[in-house]
Amino acid sequence: MPQASRPKIARHGKRASDSKLGRLHRQTLQRMRAPRNAGPSADLVSEFNWHVQKWKIDTRHFSSVRAMVSHPSYRRIMGMGKDGLPLLLQELNRQPNHWLVALNAMTGLDPVPVGATFNEAVSVWLDWGRKNGHLPKWYATPISRTIFHGSAVATIRLPVPQTAHTIA
Repeated sequence: MPQASRPKIARHGKRASDSKLGRLHRQTLQRMRAPRNAGPSADLVSEFNWHVQKWKIDTRHFSSVRAMVSHPSYRRIMGMGKDGLPLLLQELNRQPNHWLVALNAMTGLDPVPVGATFNEAVSVWLDWGRKNGHLPKWYATPISRTIFHGSAVATIRLPVPQTAHTIA
C-alpha cells in the first residue's frame, strides 16, 4: 500500500503551503484595505444614484421643501454621512437641487451666509467641497447650471474649457 505523501517542509520549518497561504492572505488583506483617498465604493455609488433618481421622480411635483427632505430616499442619502458627501457635492455641481439640508446634516456645518440666494448657496457649498477635498479640483467648472429665479427655472449649458495638453 502506497504511503500518503507528507507536505514538504520549507526551510523556515513551516509547510510550503502555509507560506503560500500566508502570502495570499496578506495580498487579499492589502486589496481589501482601501487607501485613505479612495473614492466611494461602487455599491455606495449605485445606491446613491438610485435614491437620487427615486427622490427626483417622487418629489418633482412637491412645492414644500419640508416634504422633499422628509422623503425616505432623501433621508437615506443624508444617512450615508461622510461617505456620501463627495457624491452629493458632485450631484449638486451637476444639477443643483434642494440638497442644502442634506449637506448641512452630513457635515454639521452651514458655510452659507444669511440672506444668500439659492445659487449663491450652491456656489458656497461647491467651493467648500473643493477646499476640503470632498470635490475634485476638476469639478471646478460645471457643464450646466440650473438657475432659479422666482418660479422660473432654466438650465443652461456652459462651455467646457479647452485645456492644452503638452507632451514632454
